[in-house]
Amino acid sequence: MNFMPEGQWNVQAQFAKGSAYSAVKRNFAAVWNLKADYRALELQMCLNNHDFYPECQEVDPGSFILIFEKTWQSAAFAISFDDSSDILKTAGGKAHTASFSNETGKWSKEDIPMKVHQKVLQLQ
Repeated sequence: MNFMPEGQWNVQAQFAKGSAYSAVKRNFAAVWNLKADYRALELQMCLNNHDFYPECQEVDPGSFILIFEKTWQSAAFAISFDDSSDILKTAGGKAHTASFSNETGKWSKEDIPMKVHQKVLQLQ
């Protein structure tokens, strides 16, 4: 049985159809310094196992944009996984994460890869 917390929907099924969040405001987070062979669906499944339900889009090998329904979800992801090395498969060292503020147009960190930032600007 695929249990989803109240208010969540089956993101895996929506992922196959296209953006799960196309009709609502998108809230972005980013993760980078992951192994180059990590795929979006694999990352999404890992995060689902830790009660995060984003849509994952690969930007470059090892870097991803995550799209959440709520602003607090993207911020919670960034806080929970930044500088971690034990949950996500990293390319050596630690995973780097940040959340994007739609209100200010700024990231929670300054060292965001340029391609990640450009992808968020395209998706807004």
